[in-house]
Amino acid sequence: MRISAKADYAVRASAELAAAGPSITLKAEQLAHAQDIPLKFLLNILVELKHAGLVQSHRGSVGGYSLAKPSRSITIADVIRAVEGQLATGQTNKQIGTKLVISTRTVETHRAKIMLKLDMHSVSELVRYAVRTHLIQL
Repeated sequence: MRISAKADYAVRASAELAAAGPSITLKAEQLAHAQDIPLKFLLNILVELKHAGLVQSHRGSVGGYSLAKPSRSITIADVIRAVEGQLATGQTNKQIGTKLVISTRTVETHRAKIMLKLDMHSVSELVRYAVRTHLIQL
């Protein structure tokens, strides 16, 4: 399963919001800069995350974005589904030479297993892992 730039950016933005904490709002510009995401692209992603109920926006001079619910209750799969929709179907068949090697059912089964795994891990777990492995500092 290939992760699109949109899904990658959505997960990274969600993790950045989770790392900031529940009472902190971040401006889109801050998120874009922190995660090296093009601002216009990020704004579209934030709208989709907001429509999915994962992110909320706050108005005013101290406004910005925050997670709409605790980061431990938002799974990585929730974020991906918010921007990508349900799993798209792949090719009907893949053929190498004269052998049929991958059927749609096989591809969909593996995609479903991957999403099931991603449903088991929250955005807060992703942040804790990144801190523990020194990928980020808080």
